[in-house]
Amino acid sequence: MVSSMKISAVVLASGFSRRMGVNKLLMPINGKIMIQYTLELLQKIGFHEIIIVTAYEEIAALSEKYGYKTVINNQPELGQSASVKLGIGACSKCDGYIFFNGDMPYLKEDTVNQIIEQFSLYPTEIIVPRYGERNGNPVLFPVYYQSELMAVTGDGGGRAVIRSNSGHVMYTDIKDKKQGFDIDSEEDI
Repeated sequence: MVSSMKISAVVLASGFSRRMGVNKLLMPINGKIMIQYTLELLQKIGFHEIIIVTAYEEIAALSEKYGYKTVINNQPELGQSASVKLGIGACSKCDGYIFFNGDMPYLKEDTVNQIIEQFSLYPTEIIVPRYGERNGNPVLFPVYYQSELMAVTGDGGGRAVIRSNSGHVMYTDIKDKKQGFDIDSEEDI
């Protein structure tokens, strides 16, 4: 879906995969490494720009192969907030930021388009997909929340911004719960 709004896509790919024990984003799933599913999905959608924030050389090389802007996170130990800030800092002028995790290989184009469509109708609201009873990703924030996003700390990412602005959060229900599944352990694969 090509939106008239300028939406910057930011992929957060600097995590330590502590529960997995190895970098899960580089693990093979059905013939591709996990992060590749996200990188290929992004190609199908008309984003203003695509930024990959990573602490890993292999992911940076793959990102550049796809022609995406790559930002190296030299302090991944600061948590997801460091990647959020680096991603926003690398964005050009836009209307909103949509944050992707690289560990959602089942996410589909129709779900992302549903989030973008909701944002086009309600451009002042934070758009959060809901998979059944569970909130998930990717989340789309209007640029209005840039200052708050730049102030987040630790591993919570944008969750604190969502909590403190609950009156401006709009949920969009996703029928296929599997799309919201993120892989955190060997059993999940």
